[in-house]
Amino acid sequence: MDSITLAADDEHQGHLLATPMPDTTELPAAPDAAGPRFQGDLLIFPRAEARILPTAASDGPPSPFILNLFTDASFPMTKHHRGPSTPSQPAGAAVLWKPWPGLAGHDPWHSRAFQVLACRDFCEAEVFAVVAALETAALLSHLMPDLRQVTVFTDCKDAVRKLIAAAENASDTLVERAVTASLGLDANGVRAIVRWCPGHVGIEGNSKADELAKEVRYYNFRHLVPRQQPASVCGYEIPGEYLERARRGHWWEDGASQPPRTDKKQVSIWRDREEVEAPQDDGNATPQPATREEPLRKRQRTDEGPGASGHHALLPKGTGMGVSVAGDQDGIVAGLIARSRETPPPAAAVNGTVERSEVAETSTQQTVASPNMSDGEEEDANDTRSLTLGRSPEPGEQTPQS
Repeated sequence: MDSITLAADDEHQGHLLATPMPDTTELPAAPDAAGPRFQGDLLIFPRAEARILPTAASDGPPSPFILNLFTDASFPMTKHHRGPSTPSQPAGAAVLWKPWPGLAGHDPWHSRAFQVLACRDFCEAEVFAVVAALETAALLSHLMPDLRQVTVFTDCKDAVRKLIAAAENASDTLVERAVTASLGLDANGVRAIVRWCPGHVGIEGNSKADELAKEVRYYNFRHLVPRQQPASVCGYEIPGEYLERARRGHWWEDGASQPPRTDKKQVSIWRDREEVEAPQDDGNATPQPATREEPLRKRQRTDEGPGASGHHALLPKGTGMGVSVAGDQDGIVAGLIARSRETPPPAAAVNGTVERSEVAETSTQQTVASPNMSDGEEEDANDTRSLTLGRSPEPGEQTPQS
């Protein structure tokens, strides 16, 4: 196949130059230093015309015969950074496409994101994005037997011009990879096209690629990207699952920086200055000396329990002792304590016998059923009911004698 290059004339933007690949039978052979040319079409149209095809490709459904890919890159051009991209200030590159066949109800776009190191400028990052798109298309061509054309849309004219001069840039590793990918597609009967499209004009594919290329730069994945600066341009793909975790706020730096999670739930309970670990797999609790003191408020409640009125010993476990819920991920202990404090225990559980529960109920009914009693009698009845229900009398109150 002959390669056709269309470029806009710098002096007359409306004029297009068609430059077919020269016939080697009529011209002298190229010098040995010149490398192979890009096998495909490299197109730069005027701005108004250049946005028509990428807009239709972005809005239309996927096709089994044509694969359209959108690329973009982001380079750390800040006043605090000078020189090539580094592990602390990487460049970003993104490739988006609509795979065939698409799935109804799912996001029609698939993507690949890269952190790129040792990029000298934004143009080199853009060329890397184009190379990543061509290599992605070469992989997808094995899954699409009817594929006949691959079009890569980039918003960087300099990247297209660099591929046009592929023969003069044969020593550039990125250009060499682009040429190799184009030759592989051509060998499978697939025509490769790299086409310039305007950026930031509302083309969905270009906008999504721009957002992804900027986003991937701001996450630090130390276990995926090496900390050493490579000698040449290298791109490291960031899987989509890691990007999703970073977007949700999980593993902001990386997953390897967090300790591994375990299924064991350790809950420590302090009562009378003795630490009791929750039962493990064997179901046995192992008492151990307490490693720290109880909070002051909890310790006072514990000291006042059995010696003050003798009623705290009848309360359910967890209401009169300090509790630590460290590691209580399911909230089991906290939920039990909250319910025991909100809901008073049944009389049978407090007094331990059914007879005392019945006496408490009878005493309560008798107190409520006497609306005409005097103030003194009502106070005595309230004290008696408090004692029957297990409530400690207030300071200054007299405990009625039986």
